[in-house]
Amino acid sequence: MKTPQDNTGNPLAAAPVSVNYDSSQETIEHILRVRELLYVAQNKLQARGFAHDKSKLGPNEKPIFDRVTGKLRGLTYGSDEYKASLKDLGPALTHHYANNSHHPEHFENGVEGMSLFDVLEMLCDWKAAGERHANGNINRSLAVNRDRFKISDQLNAILENTVRELGWTNSEVSVIPPNVPLAEALRAVLLLVDDGDLVRNTDGDGDMMTFLQQGMKITSALQKAQVALASANSKVSK
Repeated sequence: MKTPQDNTGNPLAAAPVSVNYDSSQETIEHILRVRELLYVAQNKLQARGFAHDKSKLGPNEKPIFDRVTGKLRGLTYGSDEYKASLKDLGPALTHHYANNSHHPEHFENGVEGMSLFDVLEMLCDWKAAGERHANGNINRSLAVNRDRFKISDQLNAILENTVRELGWTNSEVSVIPPNVPLAEALRAVLLLVDDGDLVRNTDGDGDMMTFLQQGMKITSALQKAQVALASANSKVSK
């Protein structure tokens, strides 16, 4: 490596290092910046939570899902019977994949086309879907989908680590009591944040004010959802 020189060709002296330098300020600024970026990521995840599977409530998917979902519930996830029943969804499933990026089928190159946000939403989707099927659990879903979507050893290990960190176990049951008529309450919550307000693909850091405003809307909606679930739990326990 060539030594830096001044205008006369002499080597430049190294800048003196202060023995009294305090790195606290730079470290604090770094922490605050990472915290800010994590908030942006958190905001995007919340937005995805409200947008998740909303296409299933629309005219292109709901009529067919109404007819087939009941059949899927009694089947073991990933079984031959389950795969056969998926074919009955036909155009509804095609439309769903085209409009929901948390499915590998949304991309021409499958999982490799997904973002970390897509992958995390996909993992949560697998967890929730497994709870709706006979003998369903997240570990089985990981095993089945590893082959189905040709997931690499590295990504599979990350998914397993995430499941472990979240505390998901085979014995865990859904937090929503079965057979509780929450459809209308949940539908209202889903519609509290209009699709047009969701910031899902913003370049760079995005408009922080937009994120803050959206976060307030989502926080309010989550609070209302908690009230709806608490009310449902109360009715079931009586």
